[in-house]
Amino acid sequence: MDALRRACVLALLAVAYLFVVLPAGLAARLLRDPLNRALRPDARTYWSGPRA
Repeated sequence: MDALRRACVLALLAVAYLFVVLPAGLAARLLRDPLNRALRPDARTYWSGPRA
């Protein structure tokens, strides 16, 4: 029974990660990048990385 409970908890954590953490990270990335583009008009790509 403990193995089943552990599997259920891990499945719920995976679902929470997929539906909460990933969309929040993508939204933060989409909101943050236009600000970088405004500050760095010389950026070559839309998703510009840090300066080397």
